Amino acid sequence: MTGLSASTLYTFYVTSKDLAGNSTNSSNLNVTTPDTQAPSAPTNLAAANLTQSSLTLSWSASTDNVGVTGYDVYRNGVKLKGSNIAVTSFNATGLSASTSYAFMWLQRMLRVTVPTVVP
Repeated sequence: MTGLSASTLYTFYVTSKDLAGNSTNSSNLNVTTPDTQAPSAPTNLAAANLTQSSLTLSWSASTDNVGVTGYDVYRNGVKLKGSNIAVTSFNATGLSASTSYAFMWLQRMLRVTVPTVVP
């Protein structure tokens, strides 16, 4: 079958007929077509509120034909716990001073070096 739209619910049934014109319908089959379009990548990646052990990441929202449900944040290639979020900011904690980190959202990356603060 062609001409279907992505992420759309369709209901199908089949009718059987005999030579006398009698017919019977099958039960309904509900099918939702998959969403095949990926969301846009987040943009305007930024880090703020840098301390020796934490920072706040922020970005502009992605768009999608169906809707963006969340973001996964990665640090140095590892998905951060609790980062499956529906907002456009994330507080990264447990960082070490004078260490560079690479944060990624989908295919975008931001490199940050945590400052060393001398009391």
